[in-house]
Amino acid sequence: MRDIHEHNCIVRRMAPAGRVHFVRLLLCVLFVVYFCSFGARAERAYEPVDAVIPFECVNAKGAENATFNIQLKAEDSGAPVPKVTQITLNKAGQGEFRITIEEPGTYVYRVYQKKGSDSTVRYDNHKYDIHVCVMNGEDDKLTYTISVNYADTDVKPTALAFENKVASDRRKPDTTEETTEKSTEKTTEPTGSDVVQTGDDSGIIFELFFVSLIGILILLGIKYISGKGGQHE
Repeated sequence: MRDIHEHNCIVRRMAPAGRVHFVRLLLCVLFVVYFCSFGARAERAYEPVDAVIPFECVNAKGAENATFNIQLKAEDSGAPVPKVTQITLNKAGQGEFRITIEEPGTYVYRVYQKKGSDSTVRYDNHKYDIHVCVMNGEDDKLTYTISVNYADTDVKPTALAFENKVASDRRKPDTTEETTEKSTEKTTEPTGSDVVQTGDDSGIIFELFFVSLIGILILLGIKYISGKGGQHE
């Protein structure tokens, strides 16, 4: 207590200008202490984490033994990228990208399949956006979670998978059969029941005309006979 009292006495005995300089010096010391502590926190080293992005090629029969190239691209300029950004599968199967991340944050990547040169394969052209959220866990150990969407949408797939098919799958047998059936129906209708029905109608009209003509002739004959009888009397 005596030291504090003596210190306060010294400050009181200072001239006003000296007091101002003393306060400035104190503020500078406090600023330096705060800046050093902030820098220490900023330079804190986290224990890195390997974020794993798995994918799968699910191929139709006839396309399972082709070669498939899966590509990863960072969508953010500051996002860490793996040494290997393209993985080649010589047949249908699974693979993964492994990214070493040293700082917390959210990093966005795009995963897609490059079109191959095999003309017998129809390559899946879906693209996926991968959001890797990295957080600081216990003892500065980083943890992460992954969220997958179809590229530029909010739609989430059931899995990060590429479904490749054989090129002949582009045909649509159902549509072809349906078109063939319609063409057959159009061809058979004019040569079938329509033609027969047209003949029946013409026969009925002819019979009605013939009966009407006979009736008219009979009426004329009766009238003629009646006229002759009247003249004879």
